Amino acid sequence: MKQYNKLLSKRKGSHLIAINKNSTFEEKKAEFLSDASDIYSAEKLLKEIIKGLDSDLTKEEKNKKTMEALIGFELDTHFALTETTSARYRALVVKLCKQIIQEYDCKTPSEKALAEIIAGAFVRQLRCASRLEDGLGSDNLNSYTASIMSVIGKELDRAHRQYLSAIQTLRIIKQPPLNVSIKTNTAIVGQNQLIQENQNVNPK
Repeated sequence: MKQYNKLLSKRKGSHLIAINKNSTFEEKKAEFLSDASDIYSAEKLLKEIIKGLDSDLTKEEKNKKTMEALIGFELDTHFALTETTSARYRALVVKLCKQIIQEYDCKTPSEKALAEIIAGAFVRQLRCASRLEDGLGSDNLNSYTASIMSVIGKELDRAHRQYLSAIQTLRIIKQPPLNVSIKTNTAIVGQNQLIQENQNVNPK
């Protein structure tokens, strides 16, 4: 009886997932997916960090788990966002992201993610513009630096387009829904849009 109740272990990374040998395929699948979905859970990581405060984990292990948890709660911490720019701009990108979230009253994950994209794109514009200014003011302008400046100019344009696209998307998402009530047989509701209702017309 014990051998039938023995648990099989399937390795995934450094984690072990327990699967009951006696289960049906669908039950095994459900057990596997349930356990696997929790492997990289930010909540689980945070619990491990709290438990590990008084444990024998090394400082490096604690720091690694702390960074993983910070990234896991990215939309609250904006930790990964800071790693997309240099130390000089990290305070700015976090503050700007929080200000955008406050300005547009971002509540959902998609709205907060757009706020991060907007802040990141804005800071990239500043960085590229700063690099271009340094290049233009240099006395050693040659074909090599000119090619680098060309690449930076394209990145500046790309960051600008990404900024405008993301902020426009966020504005559209936050716009209240437009409710239109039509009580006439014919109504013009928009450019080149014609709605006609002839329910009371009897065919000849």
